[in-house]
Amino acid sequence: MEIDTLNMALNTNDVVMIKSILQKVVDGFLPSSEIVDWVYLEANK
Repeated sequence: MEIDTLNMALNTNDVVMIKSILQKVVDGFLPSSEIVDWVYLEANK
């Protein structure tokens, strides 16, 4: 079930999987940019 997979991806911060699931289940979902890990970028300034 997609909702269980989405929940698991959210709990593990698997943004690639989250994006993939949203593209499958949300009609018209087209991400406008690449995935950016803002926490990582801020920590490594």
